[in-house]
Amino acid sequence: MYQRIFTLFKMSEYNKTYRLNGEHFYRDMHMPDFTPLHTLQEIENYEFDDKEIIVTTYPKCGTSLMQALAYLVLTEDFDHEKPLQQLVPFLELYVEGVVSGMDTVKNRPNPGLIKTHLTPDYFEKTLAKKKTKFIIIIRNLKDVLVSYYHMYRMCKAGFCCYQGTWNDFFELFKEDRLGFGNYFRVNLAWWKMRDDPRVLFVKYEDILKKP
Repeated sequence: MYQRIFTLFKMSEYNKTYRLNGEHFYRDMHMPDFTPLHTLQEIENYEFDDKEIIVTTYPKCGTSLMQALAYLVLTEDFDHEKPLQQLVPFLELYVEGVVSGMDTVKNRPNPGLIKTHLTPDYFEKTLAKKKTKFIIIIRNLKDVLVSYYHMYRMCKAGFCCYQGTWNDFFELFKEDRLGFGNYFRVNLAWWKMRDDPRVLFVKYEDILKKP
């Protein structure tokens, strides 16, 4: 069925020239410029604290919602004035001279929440030795792609304010050219760990039904 659908979409002239800012590939993932190779390799070689909780999603699967809920549960800080980005570091985010998610994690006084879009193979050292917890959020793919499409069109950093049509964007998806890799590959990699007591799977739709 999917093959029949995919044949409806042909390579557009726009997509032939479109590239993420500074795009590169690592561990079969298509990465934007704000996730440079040196940061990804630093993550691979780092052992996270037992008390840290890593919120892990494919983009647009409910990352911000889960970060906010987890932060409030852990801290009961309902009156905080800082934006969520400052409360929960984005692990692989690196902009020279501006922000480094890894530096924030390493230098903060106490372990806490972390956000990432990476797969388990980036955390092999931690998973082999530590009790670090992972919260995985999954969401209906149709909603993920619609949300991701609008993010691509709005976001200058990394995604270059994508100007292609919805059909063009779907073409990027089927060709594994979206930032942070393939939706199925990312989620299936974590799904293999669903019986690990350190891993909690949550459906975005279930949060909406019963927060």
